[in-house]
Amino acid sequence: MDAIDAPGAWNAGYTGAGVRVAILDTGIDSTHPDLAPNLNSALSTSFVPYEPSINDGFGHGTHVAGIIAAAHNGFGSIGVAPDAELVAVKVLDSTGSGY
Repeated sequence: MDAIDAPGAWNAGYTGAGVRVAILDTGIDSTHPDLAPNLNSALSTSFVPYEPSINDGFGHGTHVAGIIAAAHNGFGSIGVAPDAELVAVKVLDSTGSGY
């Protein structure tokens, strides 16, 4: 975050508040303490017919979501936009594959 001067942006008030980001990937771990506060489960969905849950069985979508919007909660990591709303759109399965 220091390399992109994210703390400077946060101090200037740019935290992602009011922004919705859809993560088209392997899903998001909906119980992850850094992501759960920002995850909009009502809008999240899976397009993988044999994996109807948005939960991430591969880890990639969770990792990407954390880089973007891990909450500023005093532990773990912090995302570039820690107040942005996350929407999981699962398009890849638990092996990282999709059609």
